Amino acid sequence: MSALVHNANGVRAPVSRRGADDHFHVVYWRPAIHPPPSTGKTITLQVLAQAFSQQGVPVLVPDIKGDFSGIAKPGVVSEKLQQRAQRVGMEALEPKGAPAVFWDVYGEKGHPLRLTISELGPQLLSRLLGLNETQSGIVDILFRVADDQGWLLLDMKDLRAMLNHVHEHRAELGPRYGNISPASVGAIQRSLLRLEQQGGEQLFGEPAVSLDDFLQVDEHGQGVVNILHAERLYRESPLGYACICFGCCPSYLSNCPKWGMRTNRVSSCSLMKRTCCSVTRPKRCSTGSNKSCG
Repeated sequence: MSALVHNANGVRAPVSRRGADDHFHVVYWRPAIHPPPSTGKTITLQVLAQAFSQQGVPVLVPDIKGDFSGIAKPGVVSEKLQQRAQRVGMEALEPKGAPAVFWDVYGEKGHPLRLTISELGPQLLSRLLGLNETQSGIVDILFRVADDQGWLLLDMKDLRAMLNHVHEHRAELGPRYGNISPASVGAIQRSLLRLEQQGGEQLFGEPAVSLDDFLQVDEHGQGVVNILHAERLYRESPLGYACICFGCCPSYLSNCPKWGMRTNRVSSCSLMKRTCCSVTRPKRCSTGSNKSCG
């Protein structure tokens, strides 16, 4: 297994798994795993996640298929696997599970996961709701007024109340913050209704998850693998899943120190797997053959 990594000089080069372990403290991983279905994407990510965990690096993995949880249990050494290990020179196999913590918005298969509207921010909220530039400007005004007044936006009820407040006092707020169109406010309310129908009320609220909740190690010094169980969330609420990705993952990556920032080793890792791939037909050449024209 190999991946493209950045070495100490900032040069991208393929490094084998053994090489990645040897130079683990000076590499900053940005591998892309995008093969066709049933070619080992999940197993590859599990191997990567456990390798990071063994080095004491916490890992964050969104799981929309429910097949990543096997990393928490030791594997079973079958007879064929033992024979294969002997052929490649591995005498003894000792399967081990990685320390894992499960998170679930619904609280069914993991710890409840919550975000607050304030933590999500106006830009991510506007992208999530699919707002245009004018509507996004009103969301910016909404957050700015809340900050000026010292009001916290925790859940959907707070957001709706704040939107109604801005709408009712648009004549007073307009000269200072800008024009607030009733039509744009109505469009935002309809977008919020769609988000609520897809489980937005369960996603936003307190207690909100913090970055420190993901950056944990066990008693043996291994990094904890945080698995965001999102099988039901992705199926029933795509917008809710987008909230998780927009709210948790960017904060997780932007606030963690990387190589060259007061540290000489990787401090955290976030792995995401695509469950599908796009296939396009090759262009037909002018000669009439089915070969790709390049």
